[in-house]
Amino acid sequence: MCQESRSFIAPFANCSVIDTTMKFYPADTPTFLEFDKIITLLKKECYGEPAQLYFDNIEILTRPNPIRKLLDQTAELKKTIEDSEPIPIYAYQSIKHKVKLLRKEGYVLSIEGIQAIHNVIKMGLSIDYYFRDFKRQRTYLQLYEICGAIDIDSGLSSEIDRILDDEGNVRPDASIELSQISKRINKKERELDSTFKQVADRAKKSGYLADTVESLRNGRRVLTVSAEHKRKIGGVIHDESATGKTVFLEPIEVQMINNEIVNLYADRRKEIYKILSLLCMHLRPYADALVEVENVVTQLDIIHAKARLAILLDADKPEIVGKASFGYRAAYNPVLYIKNKKLGVPTIPFDLDLHPPNRILVLSGPNAGGKSVTLKTAGILQLMVQSGMLIPCDPNSKIGIFDSIYTDIGDQQSMEDDLSTYSSRLKNMKYFLENANEKSLILIDEFGSGTDPNVGGAIAESILRQLNFNKTNGVITTHYSNLKYFAFKTKGILNGSMEFDTQSIRPTYHLIVGKPGNSFAYEIAEKTGLDPRVIKYAKTKTGKNEKAIDELLIELQEEKKSLESRISVMEDKESKVDRLMKNYNELHKELEFRRKKIKLNAKEQSLFTISQENKELDAVIKQLKEANDLDKAKVIAKTFKTKREKVRGEIHRLKDEVYYQDKFDPTTLKEGDYVKMRTGDSIGNILSIRKNKAEVQMGIMTMSVPLKELIPAKEPISMNDSRRIIMDIPQRERFERKLDVRGYTRSDTLHAVQEFMDRALLTNENSLTIVHGVGSGVLRKAVLVKLKEYPDIIEVSHPEEQYGGLGVTYISL
Repeated sequence: MCQESRSFIAPFANCSVIDTTMKFYPADTPTFLEFDKIITLLKKECYGEPAQLYFDNIEILTRPNPIRKLLDQTAELKKTIEDSEPIPIYAYQSIKHKVKLLRKEGYVLSIEGIQAIHNVIKMGLSIDYYFRDFKRQRTYLQLYEICGAIDIDSGLSSEIDRILDDEGNVRPDASIELSQISKRINKKERELDSTFKQVADRAKKSGYLADTVESLRNGRRVLTVSAEHKRKIGGVIHDESATGKTVFLEPIEVQMINNEIVNLYADRRKEIYKILSLLCMHLRPYADALVEVENVVTQLDIIHAKARLAILLDADKPEIVGKASFGYRAAYNPVLYIKNKKLGVPTIPFDLDLHPPNRILVLSGPNAGGKSVTLKTAGILQLMVQSGMLIPCDPNSKIGIFDSIYTDIGDQQSMEDDLSTYSSRLKNMKYFLENANEKSLILIDEFGSGTDPNVGGAIAESILRQLNFNKTNGVITTHYSNLKYFAFKTKGILNGSMEFDTQSIRPTYHLIVGKPGNSFAYEIAEKTGLDPRVIKYAKTKTGKNEKAIDELLIELQEEKKSLESRISVMEDKESKVDRLMKNYNELHKELEFRRKKIKLNAKEQSLFTISQENKELDAVIKQLKEANDLDKAKVIAKTFKTKREKVRGEIHRLKDEVYYQDKFDPTTLKEGDYVKMRTGDSIGNILSIRKNKAEVQMGIMTMSVPLKELIPAKEPISMNDSRRIIMDIPQRERFERKLDVRGYTRSDTLHAVQEFMDRALLTNENSLTIVHGVGSGVLRKAVLVKLKEYPDIIEVSHPEEQYGGLGVTYISL
């Protein structure tokens, strides 16, 4: 008998191999987890049989993206209901078989079949109209994507409406011929009424009729005539009563009229068949579109059922993570929630978040404390999520994806295979050990039970050890102390317990992760009223050690949890301190860079001022030479030269500190490396290296750059080498931040300013000076015209008169 199933297909025994659906062992695992009850609820919410059939054969997916898509669809449809703008879907029948018949040339569908198709067409058109609202298209993006497949001609609905009325009857005016036949029928029926009434009145006055004047036999109106008078009225007898006292006679006066009416109705049926035949011929080319509309309607019906269930459960969409893991927050069992809701009893939520490297929860505690419910909840919620259903949990829950679920729940004694309960459980364990992996979810209830506790506990511990070695995920319930202790000392396994109120001797049904539980067997026995002598004797048999071990384990677990929590806090603090130190060092480095950059700019400005003063000095020296005071002229010239050289030296030193701190050896660069200039942000690729220069491709430009000016960089997102501009970039110290165009023509000035600005941008300069003189203002205007072409310029200004006034232009980038 097949025990393995890869998808939830009633009756859970399907063994088809579908890589994208979940694998189960045993095959009826979904039933053990009560997933069949969820399916029943969903089927009740369906409008049509196709959606119900889907849930009978629902697939449990194992890939994150398709699961996320299904969840998004359900969440969107839930929102349409909550926002009071539901998608227009209602009861429908499957039309696929009818469309299959319609495809046959000459086949004429019944009126019921056409009505079913019409219903689906109208629903498709309503859905299409619903999503013509642009706001809905954006709000319900996933649903709009589904409904985009609807492509149906609205004329089909109009044509069917022209032929059939709301009751499904062919309209009398569906064709000209039918309209004429209908009129003739109406006329003849009026004639029949008049003639029949006259005959009936005469017969009644003569006392020939029974109490009931007329009846209907073989589709014809007849008189109810007393048997003794049947020969007194001319006509045809169609029937007589059971007693023989009454005959049903068609008067001879109306026979011809009835015959004509019968013939007219026959003509009417032929015309209706012809009309329906033409209608089917009109529908036939749209067969594929009709099937597609039903597919969309069915898909929306499925999603709608999930959304209705989500509202019933107050469910939400969790976050899906790719790896297999637990991350439930404020979750509860959906079946239990519905049951408690009817009884007015609250359902206790639980958090099940096993932080890595923990993968297995060993759950202990008193009987009837909620262990099995918690175990089943973990399984049923997983099935719901992986089939695209919203689940009752906090939306911040992070749910992992499993490829398989293996369960060992309840009494699995097999009479057919001659296996005891324990033998059957060992058979399950053998399968788990051979097949479970890091993508599997193991759910084992009352682990190790069914045999001698000492032996059963030892075997269970060995199995648990191997499952943990296989990196399997799972929830396991037990009462065995050795398993609790093994979980305490083993990495990857965590203890958990169901809280128990020792004052009231009642379970609270709260899950506590990280703390083993006590069975509280004696306390429960005392509460049930068991004879104290029996309890006392039992305590003497177990001794103090059993309870002491449990209490010690609980204390150790609490201490371990507290220590782990403190370590986690310390690690978090240490991480924050490291980040703060890193940020501080980076900020300090940035501030130091800016400070030196400001100082560098000031020195360069100072050098410019000295250059301005140097012109005045040249005039003074010239005057001194003319006055033959050469010694004084030499002293003045030497003083200014020394001052200028000193400033230049400081500028060179600051440049080295600002741009050459990294001690990078440029000789290590090679062809193909990605680099950027020390004074810029653009990234390029080294095409070739010759001596101390590299040819670098930067975007559409190819530049020759000194190696000293380059530092390594990461590869940019994209490079475009369709065009090249060749440039030779000299060393940065050779770039002067001042351009003097006095004496240039306007054309030469425009060209010089463009080259000057381009080089400044490549070297990341931010403060420039152009000297053009006052003159007639032609060169100043030419400079300003060219500067307007550069959007990176922040400000253009002129210095005070003593520093050049309108003859000098300052540029800030």
